[in-house]
Order: sequence, then C-alpha cells, then structure tokens
Amino acid sequence: MTMTHSLPSPDVEQTQYDQIGTKNHQHHEVLPLFPPCIQFIREQLGDIRGAKILDLACGDGSFALRFLNWGANSVTGVDISQLMIKRAQSKAEGCAGLDFSVQDCGQPLQKGEYDMVTALWLLNYARDRRELAVMWSNIFNNLKPGGRFVGMVPNFDLLKTPNSSLVESGTYRYGGVGMELLDHLADGVRMKATFNLQTPVSVVNYMLHQGLHEECAHQAKMRDLKWIQMPAIDIMKLDEKSTSCCPVFQAVTATRPANLDLQED
Repeated sequence: MTMTHSLPSPDVEQTQYDQIGTKNHQHHEVLPLFPPCIQFIREQLGDIRGAKILDLACGDGSFALRFLNWGANSVTGVDISQLMIKRAQSKAEGCAGLDFSVQDCGQPLQKGEYDMVTALWLLNYARDRRELAVMWSNIFNNLKPGGRFVGMVPNFDLLKTPNSSLVESGTYRYGGVGMELLDHLADGVRMKATFNLQTPVSVVNYMLHQGLHEECAHQAKMRDLKWIQMPAIDIMKLDEKSTSCCPVFQAVTATRPANLDLQED
C-alpha cells in the first residue's frame, strides 16, 4: 500500500548538500564501507589511462582527483551544489586536467564527447520516471560512440530479500551507512541515508524500480546495461552496528553503441 506522506520540494532535496557542507563534519570516506567501495569502483572503471571523463554529481571532487591519479587525461566534474563545487575547485588548484562547474544533472546538459561518464550516486536522486529519463539521456549525449558509463546506486537486493531489515523494519545499516525507508511511491521508494560520522549527516534519495532504470537507459539508446554487486565482506568486524553483510551499494554500467546506425529501435 502506498504511503501518502507529502514529499519535500525538489529545491529542498537538491540543495541538501549545500546545507550539509556548512556543517563541520568528517568526510564520509572515513566510514568502514568506503575503502572497499573505492576499490570496487576502480575495478568497474577498468583501464582509464588517457581517458577524457565527465563526472556527474561530482560532489567535492574526491573521485575526479582519483580518476586523474588512476591515469585519466582530464576530468570534468559537475554538481548542483555550489558549496561542493567550491571545494572541488579548491582541490583542483594547480592540478592540470580538472575542471568543475555548477550544473543540475537532473536537467538537460550541453552535449559533450567523453570516453567515459561516471555518476557515483546520482541516479538515486531521480524522483520519478521523467527525471530518471533526463539523467540517462545526459549520460548518452555526453559519451562518444563506444564510450562507457559507470555509476553507483543503492543495492536493489535490500528491497528484494525477505529477511532484510530494510524490508522488515524499514531500517538498515552497513559499514557506517544507515538507510531508512520513508515512503512507497508509484515508481519505487523514497529513503533517507545517514552517514554515521561524529556528527551524523543525512540525505534524502530514491530507489526507483530496477526495470525503470533499464527502460529509461534503453530509451536513451544506451546498451549492454549490467548490474554488478559489491563483493560481500565481513563488515561486522569494521562496524559492529551493521545489521547485515549485504552491501548497501551496487554498480551499474552501460555503453553507448559504437555504430549508431545499427541500433535497434
């Protein structure tokens, strides 16, 4: 049964990272989950030496800087948060190959020609089918033919597993990251993610149906979409308050076909 709680306006949710950025808090990457998560992301990227990359929802530029260190030739990062981009630009000072700007990835972006587009925790901010379709179109429109997309999203298995604490009680914790189920929507669920730092930080995001992602990606002419699970690790040794060993995130990858003339309708 669908809950009827009123949803916050898009502006409130889109500016939540500006509000978070004004707080004096630890970086979320100190949490136990993130070292294995960073390694997992690197494995999904593969060999990026010499690549030109667009990083959607780049945040404070931490991953953009990593991409350069991992061999990329240049990285362009865009994010809706002015404060996060300000921090990213500070990191880019004196570093050739990095460029950051404030843009809303949920709106149509100017087309580009990139070898790879990344979206590490962007797609989970789409509130509905329309916003998700725009994001997938932005991914396609900024890839060269044959270019690859790599993204990170919440793990859909958290809603599919009958004995998952997210299903049973509406809450879940893994490696210092907590998830709380807020609303059931027509296209999925609305959740609150909490990074359990010294000063906890929470953001509202969405888990739209997996099939809806696949449909929007296909309509955007992306192909070879794959869902890739993070390897299970003994997270309990790192975070004794974890409620399960099921990873809270997963990767999604896809490709813009090299020969657009041969695409199926």
